[in-house]
Amino acid sequence: MEFDFSTGFSDLVVEKSKFYADEWSVGFGGSIASGAVVKDGIIYFGACDCYLYALDYNTRKLLWQFRADGGFVESRIVIYKDTIYLGSYDGCFYAIDLKGNLIWKFKTGRRITSTAWVTEDRLFFGSHDNYLYALGRKSGKEIWRFKTGDAVTSTPIIYKDRLLFGSYDGNIYCIDPDSGAEIWRIKTNSSIANYHPLPIKGNIFYHHGFHNYIYAVNVDDGTDVWRFNMGGVTEVTPLIDGYYIYTGSWNGWFFCINSDTGEEVWRFKTGGKVGDQLPVSDESRVYFGSNDGFFYALEKHTGKPVWKFRTNGDLWSSPAIIGNDILVGGWDCHLYVIDKDIGEERWRFETSTKVQAPINIIQKVEIKEEKIEPVFQIENSDDRYKTETHTILLGKYDSKSEYSTRNEYTHKSEYRTDFYII
Repeated sequence: MEFDFSTGFSDLVVEKSKFYADEWSVGFGGSIASGAVVKDGIIYFGACDCYLYALDYNTRKLLWQFRADGGFVESRIVIYKDTIYLGSYDGCFYAIDLKGNLIWKFKTGRRITSTAWVTEDRLFFGSHDNYLYALGRKSGKEIWRFKTGDAVTSTPIIYKDRLLFGSYDGNIYCIDPDSGAEIWRIKTNSSIANYHPLPIKGNIFYHHGFHNYIYAVNVDDGTDVWRFNMGGVTEVTPLIDGYYIYTGSWNGWFFCINSDTGEEVWRFKTGGKVGDQLPVSDESRVYFGSNDGFFYALEKHTGKPVWKFRTNGDLWSSPAIIGNDILVGGWDCHLYVIDKDIGEERWRFETSTKVQAPINIIQKVEIKEEKIEPVFQIENSDDRYKTETHTILLGKYDSKSEYSTRNEYTHKSEYRTDFYII
């Protein structure tokens, strides 16, 4: 196939950017991303097929399922006083009793991937409509909302009468949980996304984002204590266990870091991304999944592998421990129950469809070149294809990034495009 191209330079310019963001959406399917919660022998989890499931752990039977108008994806279940609190892709936040009955729902402007922080009288969560919300826990009525500059996928946490959370606008916010008034904010170089509350130890708040770093920040004034370069994008919520932090990155590495000094203790390499989860640990091991399809058990103090369990898809969801078993939801539409001593399957549950949910990802890649560059345009004039103009940025890109601008443009285009980054 041949193409006739006409080319030329335009007057457009590229401005220096230090910001990295990653935007995605998930379609319908039986995949499990949010992880399971166990209460009184009942396993609760949501899936991308729009269902919230309740399984009896001992009999392995389905007790009930609740259907929303959108998938339950990144938002994690919180159970407080016999009520399930959970956000959905339909833009609604739900309160559901333990028998699967709707108590109330609250509608926001866009999908919800944030997990709630729940107190006796209120709950707090974010939405892709750029707001953090405070609702009455029992009534579901809005008390206040706080506007940021972009989507709030971050899960908030309250510490010492201060509410902390991040936004896709790159800011970490500290606000008054009673009034919603801002106390301070710190600007990072990337979007902030965490689907579990970020950990706090002593007076130190640990956060991360798409900027390759994990930060230790003083809660009182937002100043940095230390930062650790993971070498790749991270969405893993750090697990603090004693003196150590366990976390992973999209570059496939899983790290153990000293929580006081920010120094690396060990690292372990998987074959795929490590993301969208909170690892769990017991007395001797730490457990997590990777998009290489394996679920791993490592020795906590050495990082040596004890066992790995194979699934048939990516692993994004957070694991949960019940007795001597560990639960993990797979993108292959199964919830797995695994013997955590030997890493063998005990049983599994299949969601309503075997069709895996499609993921639509668009990356915004950081431009490293400071000087202004011209933009080179290529117009495809082949009449067998719709005429369209593609803009190619003539600049240096971060070679360490797992994704390139080629991926971004290819994903956005509805037609065939062939171009090169110069």
